[in-house]
Amino acid sequence: MSIDYSGVSRARGYFLSSFGHTQLCWVAFSDRLEKLVGQEKNSVWIALLNNMCFALEVGLKSFLCLKNIDEKTLSSRKYGHNLEVLYDEAMKYGLSQLNVVLKEKEFCDSLEKIVDLFGKDYASFNYRYIEEEKLSMISKDSIGVVLNFLLKLNEYLDSETNK
Repeated sequence: MSIDYSGVSRARGYFLSSFGHTQLCWVAFSDRLEKLVGQEKNSVWIALLNNMCFALEVGLKSFLCLKNIDEKTLSSRKYGHNLEVLYDEAMKYGLSQLNVVLKEKEFCDSLEKIVDLFGKDYASFNYRYIEEEKLSMISKDSIGVVLNFLLKLNEYLDSETNK
């Protein structure tokens, strides 16, 4: 069995990936991980962070595709898995103006701090392979900030990539 995605734009493909990973993170967090707060060495936490970062990466790439940045550019070494560059570029292209939630300075500041925190570990695949001695972790509340941002972003991307 296979699913036919022929004719799906790159922006829509990135969105679908972001949406799926975001939903998976919500299920994992609300079903299991909320109960494990304080036990962040549990590798399930690290898998959640990796999936959240990936959902954020492809969500930002979908947004940037809608701003006419091509897939080849987004796959380049400059952008690749670099959340900081993707976030900064998306902000230049008006990410903060999408809706009321994103316009709130406090929200944008929190998201920027989270991107800064995740950036290096995610870009170096540290959440994927756990190769370093230390990993950046965030609080339960910060996970909520990221997941809520992803929901808002995916809502926007769904409407814009489904035209």
